[in-house]
Amino acid sequence: MSAAPLPWLPSVWSGAAGSRPKGSLIITRSRQVHPGGHRGARRFVRVLGAAALVVSLVSLAVATPASAQVPATGGGSWSVVPSPNPSNADPFNILSSVTCVSDADCWAVGSGFDISTDSGDPVIEQWNGSTWSTVPSPATSGVGSLRSVTCLSGTDCWAVGETIDPGAGEYASTLTEQWDGSEWSVVPSPNGTIDGYLIGTALDSVACASLSDCWAVGYTNSAPGEELYGSVIEQWNGSAWSVEHADISGESLNSVACVNDSDCWTVGTTDAGDGQTLIEQWNGSTWSTVTSPNAGPAQSNTLQSVECSMASDCWAVGDYVAPATKKTQIDHSLAEHWDGSAWSIVASPSLKAEQSNGLYSVTCTSSTNCWAVGTIFSSSRSPEQTLAEYWNGSVWALASSADGSATDSNLAAVGCADALDCWSVGSTSSGGDAATLIEQLDPPTVVVSPGAGPPGTALSVHGSGFTFGKRVKVTYLTGSPSGKQSTNVCSATASDTGTFSCGGTVPAARKAGPNGHHTIEAAGPRSLVVASTTFTLS
Repeated sequence: MSAAPLPWLPSVWSGAAGSRPKGSLIITRSRQVHPGGHRGARRFVRVLGAAALVVSLVSLAVATPASAQVPATGGGSWSVVPSPNPSNADPFNILSSVTCVSDADCWAVGSGFDISTDSGDPVIEQWNGSTWSTVPSPATSGVGSLRSVTCLSGTDCWAVGETIDPGAGEYASTLTEQWDGSEWSVVPSPNGTIDGYLIGTALDSVACASLSDCWAVGYTNSAPGEELYGSVIEQWNGSAWSVEHADISGESLNSVACVNDSDCWTVGTTDAGDGQTLIEQWNGSTWSTVTSPNAGPAQSNTLQSVECSMASDCWAVGDYVAPATKKTQIDHSLAEHWDGSAWSIVASPSLKAEQSNGLYSVTCTSSTNCWAVGTIFSSSRSPEQTLAEYWNGSVWALASSADGSATDSNLAAVGCADALDCWSVGSTSSGGDAATLIEQLDPPTVVVSPGAGPPGTALSVHGSGFTFGKRVKVTYLTGSPSGKQSTNVCSATASDTGTFSCGGTVPAARKAGPNGHHTIEAAGPRSLVVASTTFTLS
């Protein structure tokens, strides 16, 4: 028989990461329900009164775990870049995902709501190398939201999310859109079914191994009063999307990543205890659960994002929280690594003991260059702040991230075109309004003093934005661009804050560079992080 909506399906809203208007009365509908209550980084809420559909990043929390000491800061800093917003009377605009094809072609997607009219549409923004601008999204039925975007090339991108149709019981339906190089268009995608009945289905993440092999994961919702939730996995075969798996088991799948068409990963949370990590792997024919560690069996553990730089190097990030000992709990960031044979927890930093930390996205350009972003909460009702952490191949450390102009700020996703060109997105909010937030990784810099002098001049070299704990080599370059000659000036190890200082002398001149200037270059390992400045030889 044909699939039809379950007649008793409750209303559910799945939206992008954002901030609940303070003081609002809410009813939470989480993707998974655990005995004794549920905590989760992303909850779906209905604001009563105006009945506005919005989303809240909620974090409750744990005692500081036993973990290795990690640097306080490192890996560079982030700065806010102007980003457009839909023109809504009562706006709640959020960006949930970002990806880059090149340094002049990046995409960010999310949601644009008008709380006053209970309406909203997907938001799509593009970076052209100089500015972010809004790109039209196709019309959707009901309230639309995009949660994830990925690109194989400049002419082939996918974005996934969900729509809510108030006229059809206000349950979630999958939304998939494709970019062909000139416009975005909606591509049909199915909802999950249980015993022939449609269940509410939303897609949270998408990844592609090739033009004819993409995966999307998300959650399902059904059951009257009991609020049973489950997971869904869908596949694109080059011509159509189909449901690979759907259930209402209480599991949650939040993210998917692919190394190739026979090696993909998805992560989330199981319904065991108060929530335990869930990791599954695709081997080219089946999905199977892979053993994953937890901060503790009595703690709620959630994995929000997964990324692989190669088959033997994957990261999954999220957070965990222990049972409350007082009125509040503290979330701590959670990072897990796959080395080709097993997953293990790797120490990741958290701030002060009274603050909660949640990681919601991770990206890597190599095994020694990864970023993870999220949100910092407080046990008091102080403002939410952005959180960024950096992996240098040996240890995770906190980085300096910016906050938006509003009271609360959070980062939902991070993506890089290369090691030096990275973007993070989220939202900044005050009261009931929220605006898009986009941040860019600041480039490394090197300063030389003095800036001019004869051969033999003593030089003082200072740099920032370099990989903490790694050696930086400073060289003096002479000659034409096609025939450069280099002389070592000095070297130093970048500090926990990504800075270094060293001294040397100007070598004997060989051949004048362009305009009589020479170049002094500072480079990290394998020249992944490079900065340069000029020196005038007198």
